[in-house]
Amino acid sequence: MNHSRNEHDAKDSSRERPLHIVHVALQGCIKSGAIEYGVTADTGGHIRYLLEEVRALRDAGVVQSVVTRAFRDEGIGLAYDQQSEILMPGVTLHRLRGEIPGYLTKEELHRDLDALTDAMARWITSLPRRPDVLHAHYADAGLLALRIRERLGIPFFFTAHSLGAVKAQCLNALPGADGGICERLAQRIVTEQQVIDHADLIVASSEDEANLQYGLYRPTPIARPISVNPPGCDLERFGQPASLERVSAMLRRFLTEPEKPALLCLARPVRKKNLVGVIDAYAADPALRARANLVIFAGTRRCIADQESECAEVLQAIVDRVEYHDLYGSVAFPKQHCVDDVPAIYQYAARSGGLFINAAFNEPFGLTFIEAAAAGLPMIASQNGGARDVVKRCENGILVDPRDGSAIARAAHGLLDDRDRWQACAQAGRSGGRYYSWERHAQHYLRDYSLSVGVRRQPAASAVSRSWRMAANHPTASRLLVTDMDDTLLGDAHALEQFAAWLSRYPKLRYAVATGRNAADAWAELTRHKAPLPDVLISSVGAEVHWPVSAVAANRRSHAIDPQQPDTTWADQLTARWQRDVCAEVLTHCDLLEMQPSDAQGPNKLSYWTTSGPGIVPFVRRLLAEAGLAAQVVYSHGRFVDVLAPGGAKGGAAEYVARRLGIPSVNVVGAGNSGNDADLLCRTAFGIAVANCDADLRALAPPSTVYFADAEYAAGLIEGMRYWLGRVSPAANTG
Repeated sequence: MNHSRNEHDAKDSSRERPLHIVHVALQGCIKSGAIEYGVTADTGGHIRYLLEEVRALRDAGVVQSVVTRAFRDEGIGLAYDQQSEILMPGVTLHRLRGEIPGYLTKEELHRDLDALTDAMARWITSLPRRPDVLHAHYADAGLLALRIRERLGIPFFFTAHSLGAVKAQCLNALPGADGGICERLAQRIVTEQQVIDHADLIVASSEDEANLQYGLYRPTPIARPISVNPPGCDLERFGQPASLERVSAMLRRFLTEPEKPALLCLARPVRKKNLVGVIDAYAADPALRARANLVIFAGTRRCIADQESECAEVLQAIVDRVEYHDLYGSVAFPKQHCVDDVPAIYQYAARSGGLFINAAFNEPFGLTFIEAAAAGLPMIASQNGGARDVVKRCENGILVDPRDGSAIARAAHGLLDDRDRWQACAQAGRSGGRYYSWERHAQHYLRDYSLSVGVRRQPAASAVSRSWRMAANHPTASRLLVTDMDDTLLGDAHALEQFAAWLSRYPKLRYAVATGRNAADAWAELTRHKAPLPDVLISSVGAEVHWPVSAVAANRRSHAIDPQQPDTTWADQLTARWQRDVCAEVLTHCDLLEMQPSDAQGPNKLSYWTTSGPGIVPFVRRLLAEAGLAAQVVYSHGRFVDVLAPGGAKGGAAEYVARRLGIPSVNVVGAGNSGNDADLLCRTAFGIAVANCDADLRALAPPSTVYFADAEYAAGLIEGMRYWLGRVSPAANTG
């Protein structure tokens, strides 16, 4: 029976213990219950990221613990000296005791690292079962994880959250900087380099972080294994209407005209967030001051003098700027808020017709970007960092140079004064922000684990299929199948006929073909084989998207006309994100690559031949990263190398098509047989690898969201779709 091997694998997997991860996060103040964000300079967004990631992985069936540092500080609170506690249902928090009893900032943690390493090793060896992997958050935790790997052989992942080299570059560019900032960050940068050199996987939040920010570090002999996996957001929490009474009461104390649109800043009071720069930009534009209020939530404070030095400096500078510019009545600067207030804070600004402003000098990603998007709040964001990815995907705001106050003010006027544009950004943010779910992040994380560490683990079937089942049972649900063409859809004429018949029984199933060929060749090949014509054609390894004319879309068996209509929006998005000619020039000097003919090239694709094997991929990535260039590199069929605009491979194109069709990401299936399909299978919610797939896809085995079919070619497509549809109730099984 076709399912025998997969059923056997599923039974074997069910007998395995679930994946066990220990997260290491030494900075800031972590405890059960409500986190007091901003209580120290190091208690910020990375802790929220950590907790939400842990919750998502727990829901996917992963066993986890979080390890942090114990300290005693009556001013901060006594809860942080407790040895262990339940962080959340199903997850324990363990605190390591070093030799230094008090609280340490991230710049001081290295002083206690030897003792913390010994404590960590003792704790792990006392466990009934060692973890499968450590996940280190920030550089100090990365160094501890590296030492544990050297002692106990446990692999580790690394999430930087913020990189010292980036911070030094940004802050030393400020007026009056004398290089002292870089000197103070020197130890951190050295530590980061050690961790980067040895991590089993680096988890980045954006293409900018993966390609440009890590590019500031010395290249390693072995290419860095980097996965771009953006964090998620509790979209429902930020998108659902919230009561504004408490937030309104906080702000009425400050504002003379509280009904004006609110320009919202929500950030820790540290220099890199550039809160003072936003105040200066606002103060320098009288028309903007008359048009809107400025609202700043900068953590919580009891007394500025009691804060850590950097926080105290920034908070005092905010007070001084308000005084200097005489902004009383126009600027709100509450002393405290709790985590439960945050959705209402965004929605207060959105309902006022205001904007979110994050003009940080550099933001590796910034959870606040997707929180604002989910709340329907248009934004002005720094052009340096992860906001680029969010704005490209969500189309919900304007990118600016954070050092250019006049640019910040112009962007604010551009959105406030054009209500149609404001509404379009608000709606696009809500729609595009759906991509940033923690469920998607967890699925990507588990695939990364399988690929990088190679341990055969998968969550329970109920956890794997939960999102598919729930979405498919929705009365208006539709699904999208994105399949490779050569040797997947095509290759067996009888199986292709069976697929056409099967497809006709699912009228709500949208169907796309994704191929490495150019559009003209692909369409000619589909026509020659009398294949069902797709609703969408993705060509050039994802660099191009083509939509059919309505007459053909209504009859997928018709072969009468060529329906190619290029999607210029997709093309423009890709073009804006890379420097094609510069990439081509850099790779001209690579003797391991031979340029393919001109008809294989495209505005968002460079194609080469190679005889160097899959090792060419990290080599090419490193060449481009050293030149400060972002690109996606795809190797396939043992001889092809395609260099694409960032995000331009088949997986990114499939996500774009799903958004255009209004199909939830959890209802998208990708199918293929070769290395240029790996991105598709890893970025769609569910994957199908046909039995005739090559070794590039076999290396993916066995992620829980990729089904390896026993049948070849189009018969494997049918088998895989039946497998996934079989996890849905029969009543929902109508496509």
